[in-house]
Amino acid sequence: MPTAFQQYRALICWNLLEVRRARVLWLVLGVMLGAGLAAGFVGALALGEAAAQRVVIYAGLVRPGLAAVVVLVVVASVVREQADRTVELLLMRPLSRPVWYLARLLSYLLAVVLAAALAALPLCWATPLVNVLFWALALSCELALLTALALACAVSLAQLPGAVAATAAFYVLARTLSTLVLLAHSSTLDLSQPFNRALVAALTSVAWLVPDFSGFAASAWLIYGLHGASPGWMLAQTALYLALLSVLGLIDWQRRNL
Repeated sequence: MPTAFQQYRALICWNLLEVRRARVLWLVLGVMLGAGLAAGFVGALALGEAAAQRVVIYAGLVRPGLAAVVVLVVVASVVREQADRTVELLLMRPLSRPVWYLARLLSYLLAVVLAAALAALPLCWATPLVNVLFWALALSCELALLTALALACAVSLAQLPGAVAATAAFYVLARTLSTLVLLAHSSTLDLSQPFNRALVAALTSVAWLVPDFSGFAASAWLIYGLHGASPGWMLAQTALYLALLSVLGLIDWQRRNL
């Protein structure tokens, strides 16, 4: 009987091979090419600071583009395996569900780290290396959380549209919630009204439950430096929510009947 380490190694290698067969590299390169072309077009129209605008446009487009690729690849792969009964065949062997789930998660995390590093390469010629490395680290953390959520949703819902929609809604909320909270606490909102007070309380409560993606991979870091960045808080959020999403996904995966 193979050891747990051998099982993890075999599954991770198999999953990475599947990622390669899914042409994920070409998808990532396509996102980078599209973002680069858009950045070049905007930079050509700029009257000043064309280089800075190209960097900001490229980083701003690559970030959601890679997020979309990660979510679609993870959800489609897991849902297809469940539909083809491949997971059942694997679990008929001496393989536990937690090992399958965690190996799947680890293989996807390795893939997103490589994708973030690849996406950051064009920035090395235009911005300081320290800023690029920190931006790539932040992008890896953001994609890692999306990967864990997409895997949990795919296992739980077992449907491509539902899992993609749930993950996309979470991503949009995490990107915009801090702005909504600031608007809610602005002077333009009349807090004497009960509905407005309830709305502010609800937004503030949700903000404590959702990671703040506005503090991840900000394009301004590449131009103005890392002023205002909180690497410790970002890494703490990543570790906390990654562990939480992994546990929730494992619990749901354990109770499911295949």
